[in-house]
Amino acid sequence: MANCTAVILAGGNGLRMRPLTCSLPKIMFSVCGEPLVEYHMSALKRNNITECILAADRFSNVIAAHFDDGRKELPKLSLSSVPEGTSGALSKAVKEWDIPADENILVLNGAALCDFDYEEIIRRHKFSGSLLTLILSPTERPYDCITASEENGVLTGILSYQPRESCVSELAVTGCFVINAGLAARLSEYGEDIILHALPALMKSGIRIDTVTEKGYFKQLITPYDLLDINADVLNGVYPYPPKSLRETGAEFFAGTGCDIDESAVIDGGAVLGDNVTVGKNAKIHGGFIGSGSYIGRSCTVNQAVIGRSVRISEGASVFEGAVIGENAVIEENASVSPHVKIWNGRHVEPFSCVSNDIKYGFAKPVALNEEGITGETNGIITPQTVAMAGSAAASVGNKILVGCSGTKAAKALALAFCSGVMAAGKEVWFLDEVTEPELCYCIRISGGGAGCFIEAGISAKLRFFSSDGLPLTRREERLVENGINRGEYRRSGFMRFGNILECSEIRELYRSRLQKLLPRKLKGIRAVVKSPCSRITDTCEEMLKAINDNSGDPIIFHISGSGTKISAFTEETGYVFYEKLVLICCKERFAKGLDAVLPSDFPTAAEHLAEKYGRKILRYSICSDNSDKEARKAAAENSFVRDGAALMLELLGIISETGKSLKELCTELPEFAAVNRFISLKGRGRHISLLRELCSEQQASSDGIVINDKRGRVMIRPVKTGQGVMMHVESCSIEAASELCDFYQDALNILSKRKNM
Repeated sequence: MANCTAVILAGGNGLRMRPLTCSLPKIMFSVCGEPLVEYHMSALKRNNITECILAADRFSNVIAAHFDDGRKELPKLSLSSVPEGTSGALSKAVKEWDIPADENILVLNGAALCDFDYEEIIRRHKFSGSLLTLILSPTERPYDCITASEENGVLTGILSYQPRESCVSELAVTGCFVINAGLAARLSEYGEDIILHALPALMKSGIRIDTVTEKGYFKQLITPYDLLDINADVLNGVYPYPPKSLRETGAEFFAGTGCDIDESAVIDGGAVLGDNVTVGKNAKIHGGFIGSGSYIGRSCTVNQAVIGRSVRISEGASVFEGAVIGENAVIEENASVSPHVKIWNGRHVEPFSCVSNDIKYGFAKPVALNEEGITGETNGIITPQTVAMAGSAAASVGNKILVGCSGTKAAKALALAFCSGVMAAGKEVWFLDEVTEPELCYCIRISGGGAGCFIEAGISAKLRFFSSDGLPLTRREERLVENGINRGEYRRSGFMRFGNILECSEIRELYRSRLQKLLPRKLKGIRAVVKSPCSRITDTCEEMLKAINDNSGDPIIFHISGSGTKISAFTEETGYVFYEKLVLICCKERFAKGLDAVLPSDFPTAAEHLAEKYGRKILRYSICSDNSDKEARKAAAENSFVRDGAALMLELLGIISETGKSLKELCTELPEFAAVNRFISLKGRGRHISLLRELCSEQQASSDGIVINDKRGRVMIRPVKTGQGVMMHVESCSIEAASELCDFYQDALNILSKRKNM
């Protein structure tokens, strides 16, 4: 193609690919016997592009050595001693090789395997007269990559790691594009990273960026597990241009040159072996990737693992699914490496040991905060060591971290470990000791600039995190915690800069004082009774209610959840009155006083119907905020009864005392509604967003999922954070109608899921 030079960007630190990228750049990773760079060179040749520049920084000597073998078709090299960012690398390459300003440049993402029609893309770019044409690709995991929004072929926004619950675009930014050389030469002026910084800056300055959506093969090397996927795709013919050295299609595995495989060894499942790999007698390799020069000893088992170069796995050792072993590491005889564990380069695992945590840092399995926070078996998955790491990760969320726990010894031990992690990151800790979740959240709100963690531990342990407003973390804050735990991206202070720990159990009295202010006048004909699995809640409430109860009155029995956040009420007249109706009674009182209310996004819309009657409105905050609900989160402190069972009880008793109405009378003034919540497990992890969009043509996007306004009721469906299914919230005129509606959409989702997985 005349007047077009290709630039392959091959730099970067590759943090999520570690330990593999500790000694090798991504572009030199072997894919079925050939380094990834050779796939790029072949793709350019197929598209008649002969001029190529390779821009690299870390380990550029490894790249240069690969081409220093006397071959004729060598790319030009633009090498840097330190990373300069993608913008700097591209600008440097253009200037260094004197590319004319009016030429077009095809820029390729060196850390991806692509099958795009570059000739056609360049032709369209020239025809449009655009300065930059960005190549996009559909993806089933938009929450796991950088995506883009476009309208009529023009870029409208770059979306960095969308919330799993509310992805608005399924077009991945491939990192490949065509750009005018003059613009490329000054691209570093617009920011360090082309995608995250330069493109938004260009759009803001008024430069039009065209897009083209390619449906050809595209997969990025983001984590070590992507290396398994790419090798499997090449081996199985999913990628249409395998290297010449590849075996016939349908082979059980691929082995490079010079391999020594004992005839009794069993290798299957699409395993890929590099050059000069030795496999001993009775060894079993099922799937996975084995780097060049590695030794798999007698009777070893390697299942779907990533083994780096020159690794030694001794006799009888086992490496299980998702584990990553770095270059030159040694796994001694009969040792076992658990699934998803990472062993860093050159590390030594002792004989007969069982490794269940990363040798360098992190959890045995990558952590994602689910609806309950971080959960797992106490002192099994959730140990003091891992909790300390979570504390260091959480230190990046607030100026100070408030920590409280339930009343068990295990919870206190984990809470103190969490405090030590925060201190090691150089932040201040306020330790409240035994508290309820609403107590902690109130203290966080009044502390100013803080964040918090509530820890409870029985057979299983839970770590729940809260932002400075006492609400669950925003998605940005969740990522800070997740990245800190999984990738060690947290601050490590010098010994002179450790943070302080303050014993702040006295601050709990401020919460009690707040409840006292909500305490109504003496109740007439009513005796409030509190029941809760948490003795702290029961004791606190009973002590306050003594002063106002009519001991000869009819009982109202309040059941407060162990977390202290939800409540139901029971009387002989009403039966059980559940949480949603109790909240609505309090909202109605606010509306009557000319005030608005703030509720979570999944609360029934009966609240809106009630607000309309009084000319008021409902503000909604998200379960996992993307910061679009800032106004609602700020106002949520005024409606703390929504998240505090004790406060809700006192608000309700105050209304009964003030109005003289019974609970039954208050319930009859509410609109008729019933709500059902249901978790639906679905196969095909990562496909739930597309399933939801197919479910109904008439739907509205919510920051927490998809809302379907069915004539029989309202259905809100959102993927859960674990990615293993969806949560369905259904509201209708009765429990029976809501359950039927829930069954209908569950069946529809299951049918769609089966069709997708056929």
